[in-house]
Amino acid sequence: MIDYLLIGHVCTDLTPDGPKPGGAVTFASRVAHVLGYKTAVLTSAAPDYDFGAALPDGVEVVSIPSPATTVFENVYTPEGDRTQTIHSHA
Repeated sequence: MIDYLLIGHVCTDLTPDGPKPGGAVTFASRVAHVLGYKTAVLTSAAPDYDFGAALPDGVEVVSIPSPATTVFENVYTPEGDRTQTIHSHA
């Protein structure tokens, strides 16, 4: 039985160090898993999205196929202002 169900987008964040897994569902599933909850994710992503790199082992995933995965890029100025670009969305 599932203890904690997360519904939302897994994402790819474009960073100066390269692409990283992102999205609230990704981070919340990691926390729930560490706290010992049987966790599941309902999301949408492109078929080539690497769930193994984004989510902990044991998290059940149901993904609705999409032509693209949601991809964000945040660029910060020296003053701390942020410009967020959504390059694609599932």
